[in-house]
Amino acid sequence: MPVIGDDEEERGRIPGIRACGDHIWYYAEVGADEVALLAALMQSLQGPKPKKKPPIFLHVNSLGGSLYDGLAALATVRASKRTIYTVVEGAVASAATFLTIGARRRLMAREGRMLVHQARHSLEDTTSREFADEARNVRELDRAMVDAYTTYTAMSKRKARYWLNRERWLTAAKCLELGLVDEVI
Repeated sequence: MPVIGDDEEERGRIPGIRACGDHIWYYAEVGADEVALLAALMQSLQGPKPKKKPPIFLHVNSLGGSLYDGLAALATVRASKRTIYTVVEGAVASAATFLTIGARRRLMAREGRMLVHQARHSLEDTTSREFADEARNVRELDRAMVDAYTTYTAMSKRKARYWLNRERWLTAAKCLELGLVDEVI
């Protein structure tokens, strides 16, 4: 079976993203190029007419990256015509959690860990007006994250805010309890 992404040209010069059969391995940061490649790989697995096909397994091990690109990945997973199963394999943190929560079935290795936290932004060389505007933008992003976690997990708004205000790695058992995953394997 051919493996997509073995040579640099084929994978768009993004190490850590591969596809083989109905499996995609996303072992990369969350950025625009990486999410665009994920979308292209998922589209290539759709086929001409979605007949009854097995699910696509999206294996994720990522320390996160851009929140905006994470939200784009969530939309990509949700829009797939084929059923998506995600498998947390190792660490899934920050924006990378959005690759996993929108799937039809969410699996997690017993050894895996997840981290959710508030939106972050670094401000350098900004005016006080820009600083105030950016603070409002970050608060709005925090609301968007609470909305995503309450929509696609078992977390209430209160519980989502609680965990977003922490900086703690969650075990597979805790992720199962919070509804971030459906099954620990």
